Amino acid sequence: MFDNTVQAMRQGRFQSLDFGSTENMVKYNQTVPPPYGLDTVGVPVTVYWGGQDWLAPPRDIGRILVELSRNRSSQIRDVYLSDYNHLDFVWGLDAAPRIYNDIITFFRRNQ
Repeated sequence: MFDNTVQAMRQGRFQSLDFGSTENMVKYNQTVPPPYGLDTVGVPVTVYWGGQDWLAPPRDIGRILVELSRNRSSQIRDVYLSDYNHLDFVWGLDAAPRIYNDIITFFRRNQ
């Protein structure tokens, strides 16, 4: 997972893991990894993102939201937390009332 994140950051693409051209041919039948088809997502999605996140900056989140919204049947909701960074989503002392409770409600509503 970490390798894929680093590759995405370096290459500026949200894509499958890059194993190198030889192994990519075996796994993907092409020399480069295919992009994730975010425009084919047909289930409700909520994207939580933070204004202080150094691993997922606003421009990257914006690109993901644009890709997701290309599927007109998708229900996309984004929740921006201006004071949150990447670790706050797991370690934030106020994560339960600001995020986790909403996630539980979302899953119950969309099961």
